[in-house]
Amino acid sequence: MESILVDIEGIVQGVGFRPFLYNLALAHGLKGWVMNRGNAGVRLRLEGEKASIDRFLHEISEKRPSISRVDSMAVEHVAPPEHFTGMVIRPSEDARGPAIVLPADIATCDECIKELTGRGPGGKANKYFMYPFVACANCGPRFTTVSDLPYDRSRTTMADFPLCDKGQVPTCEQEYEDAGNRRFHAQAFACPNCGPNYFLADHGGHVLSRELDAIKQAARKLKEGRIIAMKGIGGVHLVCDSSSDRALVHLRDRKGGRRYKPFAVLVPDVAAARKLVHVSDAEERALSSHRRPILLLKRKPSAVLSVHVAPGLNSVGIMLPYMGAQHMLLQYCRIQGLGPLVCTSGNRSGLPMAITNEDIVGQLGTLADYFLLHDRRIQQRCDDSVGKTIDDALLLVRRSRGFVPEFVPSPVDTGGRAIVAVGPELHSTGAILKGDKLFATQYIGDVVNLETLTYLQDAIEHFRRLLRVSGSDVTAVACDAHPAFHSSTWAKELSENTGASLYPVYHHHAHCAALVLDNKLDPSEPRVYVTCDGVGYGVDGKAWGGEIFAGSLQDLRRAAHLKYVPMPGGDAAVKYPARMLTAFLHGKMARGEIEALFADKIVNEFKGGLEELAVVLGQLDRGQELPLTSSTGRLLDAMSVALGACYEMTYEGEPAIRLEGMVPPGSDVDEVLKKAYQDAFTTKERGNCIELDMSGAFPLLIRQTNRYSGPSDRARHALAFQSALGSCLGNTAVDVAKRDGIKAIGFTGGVAYNEFIFTAIREAAKAAGLGFFHHAHLPPGDGCVAAGQALLAWLAAGERA
Repeated sequence: MESILVDIEGIVQGVGFRPFLYNLALAHGLKGWVMNRGNAGVRLRLEGEKASIDRFLHEISEKRPSISRVDSMAVEHVAPPEHFTGMVIRPSEDARGPAIVLPADIATCDECIKELTGRGPGGKANKYFMYPFVACANCGPRFTTVSDLPYDRSRTTMADFPLCDKGQVPTCEQEYEDAGNRRFHAQAFACPNCGPNYFLADHGGHVLSRELDAIKQAARKLKEGRIIAMKGIGGVHLVCDSSSDRALVHLRDRKGGRRYKPFAVLVPDVAAARKLVHVSDAEERALSSHRRPILLLKRKPSAVLSVHVAPGLNSVGIMLPYMGAQHMLLQYCRIQGLGPLVCTSGNRSGLPMAITNEDIVGQLGTLADYFLLHDRRIQQRCDDSVGKTIDDALLLVRRSRGFVPEFVPSPVDTGGRAIVAVGPELHSTGAILKGDKLFATQYIGDVVNLETLTYLQDAIEHFRRLLRVSGSDVTAVACDAHPAFHSSTWAKELSENTGASLYPVYHHHAHCAALVLDNKLDPSEPRVYVTCDGVGYGVDGKAWGGEIFAGSLQDLRRAAHLKYVPMPGGDAAVKYPARMLTAFLHGKMARGEIEALFADKIVNEFKGGLEELAVVLGQLDRGQELPLTSSTGRLLDAMSVALGACYEMTYEGEPAIRLEGMVPPGSDVDEVLKKAYQDAFTTKERGNCIELDMSGAFPLLIRQTNRYSGPSDRARHALAFQSALGSCLGNTAVDVAKRDGIKAIGFTGGVAYNEFIFTAIREAAKAAGLGFFHHAHLPPGDGCVAAGQALLAWLAAGERA
């Protein structure tokens, strides 16, 4: 006989791990106890024959719940034995560990869906039939419900709904206590007798219907062309018929600044998705995984969708239902003759989503016609995650529901100390680096107002609580080097309050560091980094965004960059990219030629017409002090205008996204035209840095097209230019790598979502026999910046220590 104490760390709470260990121990004839321990994982004390214990330990990894993860398992032999008489699950205790042992929110499992739809045991007589909050130990909300660890019902929003001990047998309490039931010790489940439920309300908060009738009535309202605000597990969606031009025009009019920004579409299954978009095997796996992200997929010409779903784009954001209420709504919409539904984040532009019923009605009162609400609290708001595949690589655009709070393994180990990073200004997340793990918060948004800053602060404080990070544990606080950001101001206050050092980090340096962390690479190894996006505060105070760096993370040098171009009107050149086109043409063409071009070929370019063009040309002629940028985003914006894809940016990255969207799926590059664009690019050595001048592409385009050029010809140029740009960046990175004896090239920044540029850089690296690496767990865009800030702050703090 042996007696052991086992401590298991990883994602081992909220995944049915204690019930799994309990039943596995019984199967091997072992006795003792198991319990959750704060954020320290799970502990067992077991007694039994040595052979049985050995088999038990071996089968933990082999048979563990699929959504769990075991990061470490420590086994200690203890004496004397306590002579246990059976196996029990003990009450949880508080303890301090290295990680968050909680999984992300998990899509409703197949077994629960069968019960929901009456196809499981008991048929339509089972108590979970058409119950929107059906869940079990294997599925359901987790992160969005939890206030603290260890993971017990009392520390979740389900504490408001005690399990019933009366009513339909088995009662919820009986299921909870039954070791053979998949709801054994599950914390997030309930039934109609004891759990939360939905109701439909109007603008005045008057309840029109409840429970199943509420969802049926919501489907009828959608059929009428109405817009429904539907509360979910981590926020609220605005929902309408995806085929209704009228409903979508109303939604866009009401949202104001959402004139063209694409909406996501909810479909019941992969088969329904394939009627709208092309779905590869890799995309099917991602779509139907327990994470259920929105995936940006290439639209089929035959897709029955309103043109107002994703104007000007050849892709559509598709997601499958991840909670019971969505399955039910789709089913009742189908009865009404409706197909896929638009589901877009339910918030007023620039503000975080409302999560209380009162705030949802108050904030969305002018956006929605009706409100499909429920009476379970949302502890943490959490937007839908968004991703895009390039070949088999899944690139996250937004890392949130389904992924958070899972950690990303780090190449450094901070021990018991922690680094808090507050991220950039736009598309922000926060992050905490603790031990050898990086914990990124859910997607926050643009930190440009008090409401979003407060959301960022609350999210970081929640992660600190889950990780047991006190003020004295914080070694450093990292922020963006831009002095005017709200998050940077708060970082300074946080560092003063905790006594931690403050580390401002330059934006693109943080991108490079995030790429290293994402791939768990040695930070001291030299590499080449292609870092391209819209804007980031540069070391020289200018707006960077088309950069190639070389060296180790602590010794990065700017090896190459796009040539600086003036931004006439500053931010106005971002909103109205014809200003950027004018800046690229200035010096390449005479003033009269530029005026004739805009008058003849590009008809909707300037809001103020040719008079505005004259003002911009005057600024450029005089050499007036204008902000300078090396941004790849601004280059793509200018080409987007030149090809007639987009004249005004109504959402972040729109001109560049529309430029990519001009190219039909499956198009081949015109290699002759691509070569012509590459020949139009020029390079110049400036000291130890290469300057890349792409402005020659615009006279080439103008010579070969006119205002009557058709969509296919414009698409041919769009593809050739983007591929040529990627090859130029890739080849330059290869030259830098060979010159410095570097073996690998990485690509990061928002431009990494561009399929044609990504592919060309990767091909250039591989053709040269160099390694190529990209983001796998963190977004290439600004959602990775906080992670990079944290890593660089730790490296700097360690150097000073």
